[in-house]
Amino acid sequence: MELKKLTRHQVIRKVKKRIREFGSPAGLNLSKYDLSNVDLSNMNTDELNLRGVIFGTDWYTPHKLKACLKGARFEKTDLQEANFIHVDLSGISFFASNLEYAKLGVANCTNTSFKRANLKGVNFYGTRLDNTDFTECILEDSDFHSAYIGNVNFSHVKIGKELVFENESKYYKYLEKHNVEKRDSHRILFSRLNVARRTYIILKNIFLSNGQYEEASWAYFKEKMVERKTFSIINAHKYYAKHLLKYNVTEDSLNKLHSIEIPNEIIKKLKSILNKKPKKEKEFLQDIEKAIGQKEAKKYGFDILFYLKYPRKGYKIFSIKWQLFFIQYFVKWIFSLFAELSCGYGEKPLRSIFVAFFTIILFTVLYIISGGIASTQSVMTYLDYFNYSLGAFTTIGFSNFQANTPLAQTLTSLKL
Repeated sequence: MELKKLTRHQVIRKVKKRIREFGSPAGLNLSKYDLSNVDLSNMNTDELNLRGVIFGTDWYTPHKLKACLKGARFEKTDLQEANFIHVDLSGISFFASNLEYAKLGVANCTNTSFKRANLKGVNFYGTRLDNTDFTECILEDSDFHSAYIGNVNFSHVKIGKELVFENESKYYKYLEKHNVEKRDSHRILFSRLNVARRTYIILKNIFLSNGQYEEASWAYFKEKMVERKTFSIINAHKYYAKHLLKYNVTEDSLNKLHSIEIPNEIIKKLKSILNKKPKKEKEFLQDIEKAIGQKEAKKYGFDILFYLKYPRKGYKIFSIKWQLFFIQYFVKWIFSLFAELSCGYGEKPLRSIFVAFFTIILFTVLYIISGGIASTQSVMTYLDYFNYSLGAFTTIGFSNFQANTPLAQTLTSLKL
């Protein structure tokens, strides 16, 4: 639905009318208006209701008219689901404003202050965040995919349990909510774990530089958890098997391009390169360009390339190379899981104490069951078994205990 457009003069008139009636513009309802071609420079919009207002463009037409917001102020303003895509927001203050699920994609937020703002679900896709202040912000479910994050202040932010792109179904709904086209959302979803990991690394470094060591520890822990997800059998081939995957130009793979909204006429033209097996990306792009034309190749080429390069079927999973690949990353996944459970990747030392205690008790029980431990002084008691288990775990040992049976000796060796 197309929103009603307003001019600067109409906005000022509404503000003045509100001031005459209530003594302040606070609470003025300008929700769901299109202000994309309005000059709002140096305007004070504090405490206004600007829900769903369009200040920017859509994702795919950056050259359309955008609101001029130079010197404007949006403190304590309701900007829920507002559109700031491609807008220059440099130097603007959004202090304590509600920008829940707003679109700030590809915006310039250099020197912008979001102090104490509600940024839940905000889309910062491709946004420039340099010298940006997020102090005490709510950043739960915010998307920093492809954002440029420079010198940013993340003091006392609330990020939530996970970044939005860690959960595939949740992220897909999020992209739909922000009107991202299917062909773009497919590519974004595909790389979501890498993006999540990079984001946690950036957050970790920012927290460390700000002396926020507890937050840095959390970011590092989350980074390693996301990395482990990429090691799984389901995901490993997506992120680490580029040298093994080949382009798959088949009738079936071309038909799947419908799912990312590639036009039918483009898919028909692509049938001219069926069964081709180019080895290099550049070579494949040239084939696509010959098939669909230079203009269409610029628009759809990389989407086609991306989708056909990583087919869900078609690679020889039973070949030795693939078996070795999956074994390699399964081992990495196991070690990563063990590192998480045993010590939280070094960030949760209490887990180490618990694991140590659990191991000692477990082997105490196993020693009792095996019955292969003997004492040189007296009959073995439960406490003696525990002492032997403790001594074996700490590698100190006890001279008055010894493992007499092969099973007990094996258990002791395993424990060491």
